Amino acid sequence: MRVDLDKFTRLYDHLCEIDLVGTVAGIRPPLASLANVRSAISQGAPFLPGIYREQYYKPLDGALPHVMENLAHQVRSGQKSRDEMAAELEWLAAGIYQHAPKVTRVNASSELKRLSAVVSDLFRSFLDSDKRSAAGIDLVAATPPLALFQSEGQRGPFTIESDVMKQKVGMSIGVVMLPATVRDHPVLWAALSHEVCGHDVVHADDGLLPEMAAAVRTLFAPDLAPRKQLDGKTLDALIWSYWIDEAAADVYGVLNMGPAFVLNLAAFLAAFRARLAVDFQGKARPTRPALATEAAPHEDHTLDDHPVDLLRLHLAAGAIEAMSALDAAKRSDYLHSVEAVAEAVADGATEISLTGIVPGPAGPVPVQTKIPLAEAAAAARQVGRMIATHKFRKLNGHSIQEIETWDDADEAAAETIAQQILKKQSIAGHGDDAQLLAGATLALLQRPELYKETQSLLNEALDHSYRADPIWGALTPAHAFAPHVFKRPHAKMKAAAARATKPGEKKSAKKSRRGRGKP
Repeated sequence: MRVDLDKFTRLYDHLCEIDLVGTVAGIRPPLASLANVRSAISQGAPFLPGIYREQYYKPLDGALPHVMENLAHQVRSGQKSRDEMAAELEWLAAGIYQHAPKVTRVNASSELKRLSAVVSDLFRSFLDSDKRSAAGIDLVAATPPLALFQSEGQRGPFTIESDVMKQKVGMSIGVVMLPATVRDHPVLWAALSHEVCGHDVVHADDGLLPEMAAAVRTLFAPDLAPRKQLDGKTLDALIWSYWIDEAAADVYGVLNMGPAFVLNLAAFLAAFRARLAVDFQGKARPTRPALATEAAPHEDHTLDDHPVDLLRLHLAAGAIEAMSALDAAKRSDYLHSVEAVAEAVADGATEISLTGIVPGPAGPVPVQTKIPLAEAAAAARQVGRMIATHKFRKLNGHSIQEIETWDDADEAAAETIAQQILKKQSIAGHGDDAQLLAGATLALLQRPELYKETQSLLNEALDHSYRADPIWGALTPAHAFAPHVFKRPHAKMKAAAARATKPGEKKSAKKSRRGRGKP
């Protein structure tokens, strides 16, 4: 499907109407004391599957005195504010207490069930034991991240990976967060393909990220060494090995959700940037979607660790053209669409600007430069293709897309889901969560005016997904006989049968089959 840029802009307009960077105060309970936090999580724990109670709730409860004291010390010393302390406690605890219906004034338990199902499904797709066994790769013993809605939206979606959680708090389960303002906008959860299938999965494969960084350096500058003057290839090697965590997350997202992921991401990033400009900078909302073309330094003067927004589209294009299991004509259409969107959201820019310090082989390297957009885009495309196709030692000599990729069957499912949405028909049970999110995106790129109906149908489908999830879903006994054999007649049905049959009179077998055709 080729994207109509006018319809892409109309979808951007819809997304700009959502309070993407706002705050939902009522979704966070008081977290000022150890007693507050323990009370909140103790009420949420019974709603968690056993694996999260044992491997997340209990370790967190035991670590809380240390965590609280450490945060309180940072507040007393001026390193953190009380609001920042509460935010960090929310990151750790909300994935538990938000499942309880009465802990917070804003009850997000229904939406959190859907989000938990999406996170579980996306994560497990990359860790499927059958796929890894067939590739001769040891199964990564990791549990899907715990999901939550953060009360403050200006950070956007983000995750704390399992290895970081293990190091900082003692639990080997990550947490993935979305702004609470998007809790009823599941089409925007496509960003989770970046967080869950990217950061959380790539960190679960111990040692894979450093190998990816080394592969990027080899791609551009095999003899990378400190130089007083950075040439183009050396600069590419430095910045893309520095950006590798975020770059890999995007490529994993494309391989899991398909090319629709990057089109969804482009609309979301443009709307998110627009809301930041309006709500925090007092500017007028851009009438056309536009993405950032510069990477500014952090407060510690290091370069932003995310690739420049615009380059993320070209990175994804490299991964798309490497999708060997997707029909060549469909790949071509998607590449045309991504390139057209990238040109539109560049807003006339011809250069990429970089400012900040980047780690180098012999120490920090200060970078302050402008790169022609065509050159930067070509490098990004090379990185996307490499991440998808490179044979990694940590994956037993296999590529990422040999473990998980988007293929013709996935695309067919997404297209069917999109058609169901366009006809305003249920999509429950029509595909896995990645296919549902991709299909919803494809539908909205064709008819953005169906935004409200799409969210409703997607919510219904994700409720079904939650019930069927092997971790979050209900117990499903294996019956020796069809379950209906054991069902007792409903009280109303029994009463109707009693009224229809007089005492001492039997219903004729012939009448009982009337209107049902042959027995």
